[in-house]
Amino acid sequence: MATDELSEWREVAVASLGLPDEKLLRVLSLVESAPGTGEAQELRRRLRPRLFELRPPRKMTAQRLLFLPAEDVLVSQEPRHLAPGRLSRAFIKPCWQILLACDPDTVQAATDDLRDIGASDTQGVCEIGKMFWKRVGEVLSDYIGGVSVSGRRRVDGCDLEITKDILGQIAQFSDILLVAPEIELVKQRLPARPIMALSEFSETLLRKVINDLAEVSLVGLESFVCVIMARMSYPGDMIKLISSPVVRIDESARLTLVRKLGGSAVAAVAGEAAQMRDVEAITDPNRSSQATEQLVSRLLSLEQSADGGRGNLREQVAAARTDIGTFVVDKLTVALDDSMAAALQALTINLGDGASDEEAEFRLEKCVDECAQSLKRCAGFADTIGIKRELGDRLKEICEKVMRYGEGLGPGPERCQRRLVLLVRLVELLAGPDQAQRVLLTHFKTMDQAIGA
Repeated sequence: MATDELSEWREVAVASLGLPDEKLLRVLSLVESAPGTGEAQELRRRLRPRLFELRPPRKMTAQRLLFLPAEDVLVSQEPRHLAPGRLSRAFIKPCWQILLACDPDTVQAATDDLRDIGASDTQGVCEIGKMFWKRVGEVLSDYIGGVSVSGRRRVDGCDLEITKDILGQIAQFSDILLVAPEIELVKQRLPARPIMALSEFSETLLRKVINDLAEVSLVGLESFVCVIMARMSYPGDMIKLISSPVVRIDESARLTLVRKLGGSAVAAVAGEAAQMRDVEAITDPNRSSQATEQLVSRLLSLEQSADGGRGNLREQVAAARTDIGTFVVDKLTVALDDSMAAALQALTINLGDGASDEEAEFRLEKCVDECAQSLKRCAGFADTIGIKRELGDRLKEICEKVMRYGEGLGPGPERCQRRLVLLVRLVELLAGPDQAQRVLLTHFKTMDQAIGA
């Protein structure tokens, strides 16, 4: 796509961000129905934060179908910076171009088959996918085999440079395609991501699939487990399942697999923690607090179930704890504090009896409440990552600012009483119910004195 066309679609994306949900999805649907996919991909990339919240059903295309089994391990990092078991989004375009150059008929056949499949027909999509994934896996394996013989990575009809890193990613993806039907079957039957816990049904299903795959290919089994672990809040549960004697794997192979999977999962968490540490700006601190909590849960789960006695794993876990702690204390709590302070300042300005925008007030109050809940969420895992004292000091400072906000609340309009309720809730979230009760009693005492005067 030309540079000026990219700029136009970026402008469309920016304009679309302000649309209501229904209209935004209508715009996206119109773009995706147009010939060619470059425009839709650019628009979707720009709108990803909103689409993450909406999670709209999408019309399946051959390209989306191909990479569907690997979507849970796709990350935005460059290939050379990836943790084991992860795939860079940078490999998608060259991989797709290789397929188009080597076997356009297979792509066209999948496109034709998908034309009448609805966006929510997951079973129909998977039926088409079975043959498609199998054929593409063969094409990619032949390509990789040809490169190993000739040393020539470029393909006629593909104008992108295929680096060694990209070639390794394609090889890893071809391993995932070996077990793509099993991955999609399990994704349909297990809870939606993130999977909080494995029920008895889930464990029974996973044991059966794992045992079946172990008889065919340990490489495929490893790829399958890596993808499913990426969907879990507590990936250590999968390692425990693999370690269980009811899973029929040769003992030496089991030990190797558990160590490899544990190391890959810990490395993935450590990589995400390092990315957090290095982030320059936090655009949505509340969502960041949720993501951080989930990351800490995954780290704790892996530490308890993987072979934590090995030195390299211990070092990775310790480094991840430090990186997460640095991010929370130095960046996340600062962003939450700034958001809360700005909203409280805006509310303070509007304390009088004059006309006000009630919808705007509600948004500000909601912002303040969400920030306080996020800070409390951070306090919940602070001890786990060794920042209990630092976070406690920071919360104390923030609570003191909130208390100063309450100094102007006296007997008066109904809006002041609403602010009092908000103040008491904030103090309860940040400092506990005892401190909140003291704030309330102090306020009532001040009111009595003012009325008496």
